[in-house]
Amino acid sequence: GEFFSRVLMRAKVVRFCEGAKVYYRSGNANSISQKNKFSKEKAESLLLSYQLYKSHAIDFGLINDLQEGIAQNFLLLMYQFYSQFRDLVDIAESEFYSLGYKKMWPVGGEKFKKISSVIGFKTALKTRDLLSK
Repeated sequence: GEFFSRVLMRAKVVRFCEGAKVYYRSGNANSISQKNKFSKEKAESLLLSYQLYKSHAIDFGLINDLQEGIAQNFLLLMYQFYSQFRDLVDIAESEFYSLGYKKMWPVGGEKFKKISSVIGFKTALKTRDLLSK
């Protein structure tokens, strides 16, 4: 994803092709993307990718257009790794706020989003963490 973000940001034009297809192979537990899915190395790699998205968007003057999507990535990392890697979650939170947002919005599964919309995203993360122990 990070590589393609650089490709797209350097492109002079991006054209929509209605007949184009993308095939995504899933369900293979031995695939690179599934291997060590919840490891610290995977979480660090995701965080670095998101930080690079942000950096590239700033460098190319596209931060205003891409800001919400980049913020969403940081929230998703917080949602996914809150229980395992608080140090990385703290960095993702700081990156989120550095984009100028004052309040986090719900991400994750439908039940979690509903709970988050009532008690707040971080409180929902803390509650989920306590209930899983």
